[in-house]
Amino acid sequence: MQQSSELQLVQMIPLKPSFKEIMERMPFQKLKGIGAEIVVGVERGGLPVAAIIAFGLGLPMVSVKASLYDGSKPARKIHPAPLIGLRGIVVGGKRVLVADDVSNTGATLAAVKDALLKKGAKEVKTFVLYGRSDFSTERFAGCVKFPWGD
Repeated sequence: MQQSSELQLVQMIPLKPSFKEIMERMPFQKLKGIGAEIVVGVERGGLPVAAIIAFGLGLPMVSVKASLYDGSKPARKIHPAPLIGLRGIVVGGKRVLVADDVSNTGATLAAVKDALLKKGAKEVKTFVLYGRSDFSTERFAGCVKFPWGD
């Protein structure tokens, strides 16, 4: 059998949760139990998630720019380390909940967590709808098309 030197691209069929499905699966009670004092949303996809959580828990919300991937859709380049932009976020002595939409490797969330701890956060926990974090609605390593996306 002869092997081809060409890579075959596998087209991934994205998971397409509805807004209603996302809201029904949001673990507000579990998230409330961690005692967060502020929610940090990871721009861009994490902002709707963070806003839902912050509103549901009655907490303030700020955002952080953090990405392991370039801005193209779909991503064409992976940076060697996540780029983090905290833009004056004040978390000294606070319990922080970082929220994002998807985390395939966990690298971006780990970098955000580390940066917030270096800024003086008392404790940092992470939440994503799909993927790897301290809390998630589903462990999923694929492509997700959210109702708020393009």
